[in-house]
Amino acid sequence: MQLDVDLVDGEPYLRLFEGFGQKILDRLDKINHNESWFYYIHLMDFHTSKKLPDEYNQEKFGKTSWDKRLHVLDSWIGEILQKIDLTKTIVILTADHGEFDVDLDIDHGSMPKFQKLLKSIKSKSPKIIEPMGLAMFVFLREIKRKYIVNKLQTKSLNESEFRKLLTRSKSPLYDDVLKIPFLISTPENFIGSSDQQVRQIDIFPTIFDLLELQLNYPIDGISLKPLLQNLYLSELNAYVESSIDPFTNNEFSIFTGLRTSKFKFIKSHDNLKKSMFLFDLKNDPQEENNIASTSPDIVNQMENLLMTAKIKEELKKMGYI
Repeated sequence: MQLDVDLVDGEPYLRLFEGFGQKILDRLDKINHNESWFYYIHLMDFHTSKKLPDEYNQEKFGKTSWDKRLHVLDSWIGEILQKIDLTKTIVILTADHGEFDVDLDIDHGSMPKFQKLLKSIKSKSPKIIEPMGLAMFVFLREIKRKYIVNKLQTKSLNESEFRKLLTRSKSPLYDDVLKIPFLISTPENFIGSSDQQVRQIDIFPTIFDLLELQLNYPIDGISLKPLLQNLYLSELNAYVESSIDPFTNNEFSIFTGLRTSKFKFIKSHDNLKKSMFLFDLKNDPQEENNIASTSPDIVNQMENLLMTAKIKEELKKMGYI
C-alpha cells in the first residue's frame, strides 16, 4: 500500500483552478498502479469564500454561479478519471455535507479590507499570536454576518428565501445540509441506481466488502454491495448529531436526531421544548411544517428509535458490539 500526503497551502484552501487540480494530476502520475493505493481528495470549490476567475465566469459555462462552478468541477473530474484505470479501481464521489441554496458569490460576513490588514500584520508578527488573530477575525466576521442576515430577515420572506440566509451551524438539520450525492464506480461495473436512504458510515464497510477484506474489529455502518447488485437491503435509519460551534451562539448548537424514509425527528439539548422538530418527509419534502406538537405518537416512536440508536452507539464505544 502506497502511503503519502499532499499538503496544500491556500487562503483558506486552494481550488482546482488555483493549482490544486494540477497537483492531483501530478500525484496520480506518480502512483504505481500495479500496487494497492488509496487517494482521498477533499475539494472546496463549492464554498463561498472565493469568486470564480474571469476566465470561468462566462455565460458559456452556465447562467448561474452554481452552473459555472459545476462546469469547472466537471472538467477537472474528467481529467482526473483519465488518469485512472477504471477496470482496476474503485472510485467514489460524495460529499461531507450539503448546503442551503445560496448565491455562491455572496458572503454576508466578507471583510476583504480587514482581512488584508490582518495579513499584513501577520507577516510582521510572531507565530504565537496567529491563533488570536484568527479567532478575532472569525468573531468579527460572524458579528457582521449576523447583522446583515438579521437586517435581511426583517423583510417579508417566504420559507425558501429565508433558508438562503441560513448557514449549517445556525439551523436545525434540514435535508438541505444532510442529503449528499453518493456515486460509486467499481471494476465489476454494477449498473443501476437506488433512492433508498444510505449513510456516510456505510461507505467504508462497502469498500472493504468490494475488496473482500476482512474486518477484525467493530466498525459503524454496513456494506451497500447488495444495493449495487440490485438486491434487497432493509431500511437504514440515519442517526444525526451536531456539536458545539465555538464561534457562534445559537439554539441549535447541540442536537441529535433520526431520519427514516418517512419522518425526520430532531431535538435540541439546549432548549428541548422550543427546539423539537418532526417532519413528514413524504408529504412535506421541503420540511416547511413542524408537526411535533400535533403528532405525539409519532414523536414517541421516533424518540424510542433514537434512544435505541444512541444506546447501540454507546455499546459500540465500550466494545460490547
